[in-house]
Amino acid sequence: MVVMTSRVEGGRGERSKGTMIVWRHAWRAVGLFCAACALLAGPQPAAAGGSPPRPVSEALAWSLIPGGGHHYLGEHGAGNAYLGSVLAFGGMGAWVEDRNAALDRPDEVNVFWLLASKSWELSFFTTYRSAMRRAGCDLRAEGIDDTPVGGLLLAPFRREHLTNPWVLVAAALGVAAAFRDAGDPDAGFADIAEIGIMGMDANREWGSAAYAAEAFGLSLAAGVSEEAVWRGLLQNELDRSFGARGGLVTTSILFGIAHIVDLDGDIRPERTVVPTLAGLYLGTLFENEEHRLGPSIAAHFWYNFTLMTTAFALDPDANPLGVQVSFRF
Repeated sequence: MVVMTSRVEGGRGERSKGTMIVWRHAWRAVGLFCAACALLAGPQPAAAGGSPPRPVSEALAWSLIPGGGHHYLGEHGAGNAYLGSVLAFGGMGAWVEDRNAALDRPDEVNVFWLLASKSWELSFFTTYRSAMRRAGCDLRAEGIDDTPVGGLLLAPFRREHLTNPWVLVAAALGVAAAFRDAGDPDAGFADIAEIGIMGMDANREWGSAAYAAEAFGLSLAAGVSEEAVWRGLLQNELDRSFGARGGLVTTSILFGIAHIVDLDGDIRPERTVVPTLAGLYLGTLFENEEHRLGPSIAAHFWYNFTLMTTAFALDPDANPLGVQVSFRF
């Protein structure tokens, strides 16, 4: 989950909110990588047809370099796509960060850097399943979702997921969380004069559209990459080690612990409660759907998106993405 509601006080020369969030997600991704390698380094069941244990940890190790895992497997098109997306989003993020530093806007979340980190994170899962397939494993028999990346990206908008009660409840919980966190705003959406976003200034209409686009992109990237890695890779392997219930609980606890550090670098155990509950919810949906990622991706996306957009509408000045809002008075 990538929704951020706390604010960082600072000025020029201090670490921005966007920078700190990116570092937190990068370290979380490295932690996921280490956990996955530890699981895959242990004894593995033979692949279909009695072939030797699956040699996937080497490919996964190469995925610490964006696209490296796919290049190691000889899938150069996929490797170049991941490397290119990380470089492109990273370059845009550097431009936005430089612009915001010049404008003294340290609170804005650098969405482009987060998109780069999520693209890199997704490559862990796609490397994992490609290595499994190359080792002769039947992906579905092993509980690994074989849906192409394009299908995973479209999952939140498929009719069967839009009518899934689990997804609808997640969307409603996002709205409820926004109302829960809303304070007593001094001004509302109708009072907005200008929005500073992505290093630029825009009127209310264009600024709101840019905010919605950022919320959409970030929600989609988080929904796909985090579900693919946490449920599709980590929970799948923990299920194999500890059984379905043990895998669900362990993954959910780890998902909560991954959120324990706040934007100031302080350890706050209370931050783990909601992500742990979310992990249980999404992990149960993943198990109920026979390890298909589509429904949990849809639930994750709609929770994040409804929370971020509802929070902006209720209290624009305290929006979760930290964009700068000025009012008519």
